[in-house]
Amino acid sequence: MGFQIGDRLKIGDHICTVKFVGKLPKWPDSHAYGVEWDDPSRGKNSGTFQGQSYFETLKFNSGSFFKDSRLEEIASRGVSFYEAYSRKFRGSAEEFNEIRLGSRVIEAPGFEKVENRYRNRNSLERAILDHHAVNDFPLSEAQWETMREGCVKVRHLDLSYNLLSDFHQTCVLLTHFDNLESVDLSRNVFTNGWDVLDDFIFPGVRELIMTGNELGIEPLQKIIGCFPNLESLDLSWNQLTKLNEKPVSFPSTLKTLGLNGNFMTHVPTSVSDLSLQTLHLSHNLLSNVDPIITPSLRHLDLSFNKIDDWETLDLLNDRIPKLLSLRINNNPISANDQLDSVFHIMVARFQEIEVLDDSILSKKVRDDAELYFVSKVIKGEVNYNTKLRRWKTLQKKYSLQTKDERIEKISWLESLIITVRAIDENSKAAIECTLLTNFTVRHSKKIICRKLGLSLFDHKLHLAITPEVLQVMSFEFRPISSYGVSDNSIIYVKRKSCTQDSVKICS
Repeated sequence: MGFQIGDRLKIGDHICTVKFVGKLPKWPDSHAYGVEWDDPSRGKNSGTFQGQSYFETLKFNSGSFFKDSRLEEIASRGVSFYEAYSRKFRGSAEEFNEIRLGSRVIEAPGFEKVENRYRNRNSLERAILDHHAVNDFPLSEAQWETMREGCVKVRHLDLSYNLLSDFHQTCVLLTHFDNLESVDLSRNVFTNGWDVLDDFIFPGVRELIMTGNELGIEPLQKIIGCFPNLESLDLSWNQLTKLNEKPVSFPSTLKTLGLNGNFMTHVPTSVSDLSLQTLHLSHNLLSNVDPIITPSLRHLDLSFNKIDDWETLDLLNDRIPKLLSLRINNNPISANDQLDSVFHIMVARFQEIEVLDDSILSKKVRDDAELYFVSKVIKGEVNYNTKLRRWKTLQKKYSLQTKDERIEKISWLESLIITVRAIDENSKAAIECTLLTNFTVRHSKKIICRKLGLSLFDHKLHLAITPEVLQVMSFEFRPISSYGVSDNSIIYVKRKSCTQDSVKICS
């Protein structure tokens, strides 16, 4: 038999892991292999044949069966690190010095850079060998000796998307790089070599990327033992669903932690013990943020989760008052169309936020958001705990200290808040929108188009000057008040191909 369970194979441009070796009724005179594809779309089953299960797949329908002769014909075990490294960094530059047409030698302009790259290979600091089908074949001392000068200065090593499956052998490889600071092992599936790691420690490595490695809790604990001084660790898209049930002691030096796509229902309790600055928790199943109590946090990604209440965001601001950037898109709370401007209400609830869902917030945007939010809270249209520190800050900023002052302030704020009627000229659908007069045309269009289900980029707004005449609101970064938009104004939404400076409506 050519392959064993756990072997990583390359078939064409795709990679798979051998999960089964044995007999199938379909091929009684031959052996069969069962594999799980890294790309699930290549699969045909979940390890089941004619109703009987032969192996389990982590992803639905990501498995396939092969007759032994067929798989051994089409599959490759890949190449050793020595071969991949030599091909990319140690090949002779002489082959690039000339181009021949028959017996004639012609000039090869531009290859001086290629030649210089090979001459400088001994000063290489970044060794990028992703997608090179690198396997676990051990190297001889003679092979390492020929590469020693080239490896000594490497600080960043990328071995992602390869055929590595033995973590012990991978650690042996890493020991030959004395100055490593960053290692990327993403999308390799390590099925072996976890029992003999006590002799390996890499104190100089500050960044480790292991996304999509199918890691569970126990392998993760051993990895952390090998890399005790990490400042950045990305464990996204692994099998860490129960990380909260089996706490892991992350390195106290961690500043950035990635846990995207692990289907976690709770934030790991060990997170609160760290002085993190950046935390990635997108594509999980989180409905709350307990126990994130990390005042040092500056950047947080909670997108694509199950958060559906405003109290969760208020708790975040209370616990992390210096949070600078937040991603919260694709949560139920951000799809709440009952509020006129979810975006502005989110902005206003945070003390120091500078970036929300990848949108950079200017001082004007923040001020507009706060005015809008304060007015809604005062009028009782937004439910908010006014005992929170954030409200005390807003009270002080907008002089809302007494009941009489609140009444006066409501009058002032209401002068900025207007309700307009927006009409889609094509479908004749009409909606009402609450806006601030200092909203830009572009932001107002974003709110209106979202409610009408129209494309932001394909339409323009037109203010109805009279029942027969519309004015195009051409300058999208001007406030809508500059066009004379006021309470009860009528705004038509028209496709850009139909726009002119003024358009008469034909009856």
